[in-house]
Amino acid sequence: MTSYPAPTNIPSGFQSITEGSATVLYTESEKIFYNQVQQANRDLSTLVIKLFAEQRLSDHNSSPKTSSTPFPGITILEALSATGLRSIRYFKEINGNNNTNDSNNNNNNVNPQPRLINKIIANDLLQEAADSIKRNVEFNNLSPDTDVIPNVADAKRFMYLNENTFDVIDLDPYGSASPFVDAAVQCVKDKGILCVTCTDGPVLCGNHPEVAFAKYGGFPLRGKECHETALRLVLYCLSCAAAKYNRVIQPIISISIDFYVRVFVRVCTSKLGVKRASGHASLVYQCTGCDSFLLQPLGKVTKDKQGHEKFGVAINSAPSNCLECGRTLRIGGPLWNQPLCDFSFLNQILIPRLESEGIAKFGAQPKVLGLLRVLGEEVPDTPLFY
Repeated sequence: MTSYPAPTNIPSGFQSITEGSATVLYTESEKIFYNQVQQANRDLSTLVIKLFAEQRLSDHNSSPKTSSTPFPGITILEALSATGLRSIRYFKEINGNNNTNDSNNNNNNVNPQPRLINKIIANDLLQEAADSIKRNVEFNNLSPDTDVIPNVADAKRFMYLNENTFDVIDLDPYGSASPFVDAAVQCVKDKGILCVTCTDGPVLCGNHPEVAFAKYGGFPLRGKECHETALRLVLYCLSCAAAKYNRVIQPIISISIDFYVRVFVRVCTSKLGVKRASGHASLVYQCTGCDSFLLQPLGKVTKDKQGHEKFGVAINSAPSNCLECGRTLRIGGPLWNQPLCDFSFLNQILIPRLESEGIAKFGAQPKVLGLLRVLGEEVPDTPLFY
């Protein structure tokens, strides 16, 4: 296992925070935003992006069109970076021992491995944040010009101006990611991934349904399944945003942790997939007297005699009262009604890899591993089952 020692020579007048391979500096007068609770988020994100980059490298080397050329590495945008901690971890831990393009770095390596990450843009709205990112990047022996590049811009404007540019976009705002979603689904490359965090758990779990509707386009219903509802509401929001640009989402991993949700989705261009999107959204009818509920898809797909798909509006199948106890039904959604993850990737690749990486690398490994194993036991075709 590769070791990632963090710098130890802390300059006078500074304090430090170390997580994984990254150390960030701050002074007593600076207000630093660091949420230790979300280390599980960053640990999982590092591994998911690394596996994505390794797949891109494999595809590059196996394609006749590209196999004779060097792998360019993936590009990442951290749209709301703050200190740069996440970006520094990504660059150091995903690239491993191939962190620099310095020719001297490969003198003793006849066949050096290509860098999985070409560059990361660490964006923030504030110049002070960009200055802090630059200081932290340099302190971690990386280049702020070619490796982790600080950038000062409004995140939405920057993404709108850089359409189809990044292989990975990471959105980890304070609160809801919904204001950034429309720009992000356009900025990410075809078959790239969005990593999205929403920390407004009470809203997504139904405490303020009117706020959830404004942000995500659907009503969450409070109940035993509220955390899964939160995930499905975020996925529905992403699906609707992508569909406007002939794109669809394919969930890779979707988990609810503590007070926030984190989803990883692949974004693909597909006109046919967009036509099917209405069938991937459902209203939820929840009984006011017992735990019963049922889902009503918004769209339907049928086939003609030639086997061609036809798309239309679904026929309502919900009763006026609960079939179990006779009480009235409340209506929630729309929300995503498809699987929450890629089960093959989760059970055959991600979990075994996380088990092999060990606690020495990922401090939150036991917590993340437990969450992923629970996700792997979900019933794929039964939304909100509990």
